[in-house]
Amino acid sequence: MSSRYSLPFACITTRSSSYAFVLFSI
Repeated sequence: MSSRYSLPFACITTRSSSYAFVLFSI
């Protein structure tokens, strides 16, 4: 059950991190 939730959470976190990186790099 824990791995089932951590996989989508990791995907969202990675997406947020790259989005924030793009915003800060501009």
